[in-house]
Amino acid sequence: MNTASLTLFLSIFVIVIATLFAGCEQEVTQQDIDKQKEKVAEAQDKLDALKERQQVEDEMQSRLADIEAKIEKLRQQAEQATGDREVELNGEIAQLQTRYEQATDRLRELRAASGDKWAQLKIKTEEAWQDVSKSVEDKMNEWNDKKRDDNVDSKSNSADDSNADDSDGTSQRDSDGNTTA
Repeated sequence: MNTASLTLFLSIFVIVIATLFAGCEQEVTQQDIDKQKEKVAEAQDKLDALKERQQVEDEMQSRLADIEAKIEKLRQQAEQATGDREVELNGEIAQLQTRYEQATDRLRELRAASGDKWAQLKIKTEEAWQDVSKSVEDKMNEWNDKKRDDNVDSKSNSADDSNADDSDGTSQRDSDGNTTA
């Protein structure tokens, strides 16, 4: 028996016993028991809604923490860049940070909301998270592609440099990489 079922059972049991002892002279009818069951069911529904709410809010907080870590990783990559590339990357990070802060604000609003407003904000918070998540993932992929392209270009250039030594066909490289005639 899970905790929710046990709670429900105990609640019903306590209500029935209290009703019996509170009005010893009154007869407890099936209608009285049904009313008490309805109250317990309503309380259980509220408890379930609160559990769902807490689970959603915790999940959103966890997702935002992951996004924050990815933005920090992008910051570290930007620190290694120089010149125009550094300025470009820092601008992109600023945009991502703004989107992250908007999603964080939505989560704060979600936590403060109640009832139907909470349900509406849940949707908006999810949309904000998806926006910032997609933006961060796109930038990470773009930067990784650019980094990979830069590495390929630099390897290609170093291969061209080594072939330039051998352009007349008279020099060769020994096992240590030294040029020989």
